[in-house]
Amino acid sequence: MDIKIEKKKGVKPKHLLWITGGLLLAFLLYKAIAGSATRTLKVDRDKITVSTVQHGQFNDYIRVTGQVEPIATIYLDAEEGGQVKERLIEEGAIVKTGDIILRLENRTLYQVIMSSESDLAQKENMLRQTRINFENQIIETRRKLLATHFDIQRKKRNYEQQQALYNDKLIAAEMFLQAKEDYEYAEQEQEINKLKAKNDSIVMVSEMSQLTGDLARMRQTLQLVYERLENLNVKAPVDGQLGMLDAEIGQSIGQGTRIGQINVLTNYKVQAM
Repeated sequence: MDIKIEKKKGVKPKHLLWITGGLLLAFLLYKAIAGSATRTLKVDRDKITVSTVQHGQFNDYIRVTGQVEPIATIYLDAEEGGQVKERLIEEGAIVKTGDIILRLENRTLYQVIMSSESDLAQKENMLRQTRINFENQIIETRRKLLATHFDIQRKKRNYEQQQALYNDKLIAAEMFLQAKEDYEYAEQEQEINKLKAKNDSIVMVSEMSQLTGDLARMRQTLQLVYERLENLNVKAPVDGQLGMLDAEIGQSIGQGTRIGQINVLTNYKVQAM
C-alpha cells in the first residue's frame, strides 16, 4: 500500500541562499547609485563672481614686514690722501655724476709734480741740444768729406804729372813716390771719414732714440701725477643722494679711507626685518 508523502512547508536552504544573494546585490546597487548621485550646495547669488578663464601667471604673495631702502648704495673712498680744504656739498643733497663733493690738499703731491715737471724740462732741453749737436756734426762731416774729395782730386793730378815726368826721367824717383803716397793716403783717409760719419750717425740716432723714449716715459709719469692731483677732488661717481659724509674742514684723510656714501634713488627695494 502506497504511503502519501507530504511536502514540508517553510524556507528551504537553497531558497535562503538565493535570498541572501539578492539582498547583497540590492545593497551594492544602492551604494553605487548613492555614490554617483550629484550633491547640491546652495549659495547666495550676490556672493558669486563670474569671469572669463584665462591662461596667465599665478602670483602667490606672502606678507612680511620690511623697510624701504634705495636700490643701491655707492660708497665714497678717498683715492688720494690729503687734508680737507673745502666741503662743497652737504648730506642729503641730490648730486649728479661728476659733482665735486670735497676738495683735498696734499703738499707732498705738489712737490712731486714740481720735481717731475723740472726733470721733464731738463730732459727736453737735453734732447733739443742733442739734436742741434747731431745736425752740426752732420754739417761738419759733410764739410770734411767735401774737403777730402777735392784734396784727392789735386793729389791725383799731381801724382799723374809726377808719373809722366818720372817716366821721361825728368825727376827723381823719390818725388814720384812721394806724390803717389800722398794720393793713396788721401783716398784711404776719405774711406775712413766715410766710415766715421756712418758710425757717428748710428751712435747719435741711438742716443736721440733713447732720449725720446725717456722723454715719453717721463710725460706718462707726469700725466699719472696730474691724475693723482685730480683725485684730490672727491667727485660723485653716480647720480643720487649724498646719504653720509664723514669729513670736516682741516681733517686729514688717508688714501682709501671711506668718507661717505651715495644712495641711488632710481628704484627702491624692501629689506625684510
